[in-house]
Amino acid sequence: MHATRRNILLAATAMITSPILAQAVPSTKVAMEAVRNATADPMAVQFRNVTTRGTLVCGEYNAKNLLGAYVGFDRFVFEPSRNEGFLMKSMARISRSGVIESPDGIIRRVREGGGGVDPKAARQQMEKITSDASAMLLQCA
Repeated sequence: MHATRRNILLAATAMITSPILAQAVPSTKVAMEAVRNATADPMAVQFRNVTTRGTLVCGEYNAKNLLGAYVGFDRFVFEPSRNEGFLMKSMARISRSGVIESPDGIIRRVREGGGGVDPKAARQQMEKITSDASAMLLQCA
């Protein structure tokens, strides 16, 4: 009878604390999905050294380019609670749905001149991307 009461107490404690723990632990699955969705061939992405650091998921990924060749491992960092992260070589800001913005995309918009893109504002936007990426990456070190 004493063991049954203890089991009930343990089960109740687990039910109360499990949603709290689930929110506190970053989801590597969500981070890996975000990285996959930011690549040319999501199903071919390889991962290694994926770890968690506080609320961040850090690791390395290897993706194929448009020609179908692997380009080599690169670092990524992702914060599932904010649905935001970065691919380090390209400095692309990513979410679960893919690339949000990247310096290459900003440069392309400035060169095309469409939409009244201000070069000074574009430069500030690129500096913000770099700063945000660096800050997140430092937390993974």
